[in-house]
Amino acid sequence: MDYFQSRNCEKCGGAMLIDTDKRIYLCPSCGMTYDYDYFADENLLRLAYGALTRGEFSTAKEVFSDLHKKDPHDLSALRGLLLCSIGIASFKMMDIAGTTVDPDDPQLLYCIEKADFRGREYFYHIQNTGTLSKEYEKNEEELSALRGKYSNVETEITTWNQEIWKRKHRASDAVAAFVGGVMSIRGTDRWDVVEIIFAILGGVIAGLVWLFLTFGWIVVFITAGVISLGILIYYIWKITAVRNLKKKSAPLIKQRDELKLLIDELKSKNDGLREEYMKELTGAFAIEPDPKPDAR
Repeated sequence: MDYFQSRNCEKCGGAMLIDTDKRIYLCPSCGMTYDYDYFADENLLRLAYGALTRGEFSTAKEVFSDLHKKDPHDLSALRGLLLCSIGIASFKMMDIAGTTVDPDDPQLLYCIEKADFRGREYFYHIQNTGTLSKEYEKNEEELSALRGKYSNVETEITTWNQEIWKRKHRASDAVAAFVGGVMSIRGTDRWDVVEIIFAILGGVIAGLVWLFLTFGWIVVFITAGVISLGILIYYIWKITAVRNLKKKSAPLIKQRDELKLLIDELKSKNDGLREEYMKELTGAFAIEPDPKPDAR
């Protein structure tokens, strides 16, 4: 036996209960009873959908089952049974990325089998939303995997770019670090360092002058040439090293671009699926809009 509030008594106005075993309305205030058939099925529908709204699915299912027995092809009763099976109050609560219906749900297939022409069109719309949701979920899983790969590749590319930057700026960074270190020294200590630098420069200049006075311009040119050659060799090595590093990182950049393209394509595809999903729901709502539940 199951009792639940339904509507008000016509005699005393008190809230009545339904005895689903005896199939009667019972007023606990004045004791009046009414048969199910005393009220129109529309009231029962409002009662059932009110129970759905409150999350009382077992209660709602009993009423929908009674209505289904009266008319096995009634769309509202079949719809209500499907909602009870899924465990939601309305198909408006569904979302392609969340709660939805399985296109192979036995209850849904039963509804399609029992419904009339108009009802089958309605349930086909609902079934299509399930099919679209499955494809959307599959794409989302693939997107998640692609985003993980993209992140890993992006991390590798960042590592290569850092190495390329080091090779490009190794000498300039060393000079900058030296100058920065000198500038960070305060007071008289800084002038001590500056004096050392000038002493070194003075020593180099003095050495060049000594070479010129002792051996002439030829030795000076040879010395300058050797120094210039060393600098040239260093820059050639740096440029070659940077090119090699860029060549090694090129496949990663290509892979990243390909992954980005795949991600964008899947996102666009899922946007289209979501749009189709909403069209299917709109088509279903046009056939069977949500009834107003009994607020009592």
